[in-house]
Amino acid sequence: MDGESTSISSPVPPQQNTKKKQNLIIEGCPIEGISIAGQKTCVIFPSIKLAFNIGRCPQSAIFQEFVFISRGHMDYIGGLTIYVEECEKCKMKAPTIFIPNCLKENVEGLFEVDRDIKQTGLKHNLIVLNIGEEYQISIQNLSQDTDSNKKLNISGVEIKNTISTPEIAFTGDTKSDFILDPNNSDMLKSRILVMESTFVHNQRSVKEAREKGHTHLFEISRLAHRFLNKAVLLIHFSALYHVEEIKEAIRNKEKKQNLSVEGYQIEGISVKGQKTCVTFPSLNLGFDIGRCPESAVSQDFVFISHKDHIDARPKDPTSSRWLMWSSSLFHAGHKLDGNILPFATPLADLLARLVSRALLATR
Repeated sequence: MDGESTSISSPVPPQQNTKKKQNLIIEGCPIEGISIAGQKTCVIFPSIKLAFNIGRCPQSAIFQEFVFISRGHMDYIGGLTIYVEECEKCKMKAPTIFIPNCLKENVEGLFEVDRDIKQTGLKHNLIVLNIGEEYQISIQNLSQDTDSNKKLNISGVEIKNTISTPEIAFTGDTKSDFILDPNNSDMLKSRILVMESTFVHNQRSVKEAREKGHTHLFEISRLAHRFLNKAVLLIHFSALYHVEEIKEAIRNKEKKQNLSVEGYQIEGISVKGQKTCVTFPSLNLGFDIGRCPESAVSQDFVFISHKDHIDARPKDPTSSRWLMWSSSLFHAGHKLDGNILPFATPLADLLARLVSRALLATR
């Protein structure tokens, strides 16, 4: 070989590869890529031609117009010059690369070194951003707002106000502190949040994760009520784990963990603004019915405390007798769909009588 690189005249799009790839689809967005902590990370949204980090530059990354770099470690930028070079070889549009200001000199130096070695142009657009700085880019397939606006303008409707909503957020390497930082509230409201979960069980503690600047699955579980996203995609798992270990750790966190207080078993879930249902199986009673978990179906009595806590019913409503207490939200005789018995008795008195009756029945 004479040392010259071979030119590629027509790249093969990933979907034409003989080996069929199973892409992940979240909230209607296809997602590709790979992420292993310390080795390589590249998360791709092919429908909007965008990638977060470039790891070892997987083939599908070459077809993306925008790349966002979140950190200067080689597992995030190791394939950056390869990515630009391949775009050149394939006669594609010069890519646009976004980097934090703190990486400017290093990234520019990386390209200079590669140019000297390979004697290539490496044409690209480098956008340097400071914390809090915004940059407008045109992405066609992210939402239908643009098409809707055009139709309204054509029909003569004047658009006076526009509202921006976060669609995709990416954390990069981070401690769980970002979840509690009010400056990051948009990330927790984005339709899709891609975030790291380097460690997933007791083999590595939360303390160790924090010392290394990472997030532990235990912390994500503990702070789950703060996520308002439609979907959260976890990435950057440690190479210590096999895929099945990661899946099992997540399944364990999703499993029902029963609580025993003063000898009474308590089940359910409560997330403010999303769902609340707390049941006492031994007494066959529950409080509220948000999203109706399976354990609620077998309860004889359910107390409804708030209108937001009745957004679900058992598959067979006749299997339960429902109790509702009177408050500013409901009055005696107020009728709702389902088998509900309204009571004007205050909750405390009604609860005391019902619990006493249930305790006598169980003795």
